[in-house]
Amino acid sequence: LLNDFDEGVRCAAADLLIATEADTAALPLCEALFREEEDSGRLKTRLANIFAQRGCVVSSGYTDHADRLPSEFTIQDNRIVMTRER
Repeated sequence: LLNDFDEGVRCAAADLLIATEADTAALPLCEALFREEEDSGRLKTRLANIFAQRGCVVSSGYTDHADRLPSEFTIQDNRIVMTRER
């Protein structure tokens, strides 16, 4: 559902995974955040915020794709951090 064509479905699926707070949710959420085809700023910002707040480690395969993050985030030491307030 994180790859559904409907933004609302993708956001709802992400919110369900976020709410579980399970470690196993991190990888699919990371994949959704860095998916090249993802065009939802709302979803990307929500996911980046969660990763930054929780201090989650970003899989090494994604650390070279900081350009896919919303402009107020970057990757430092394999973690997503906010570079400035919105």
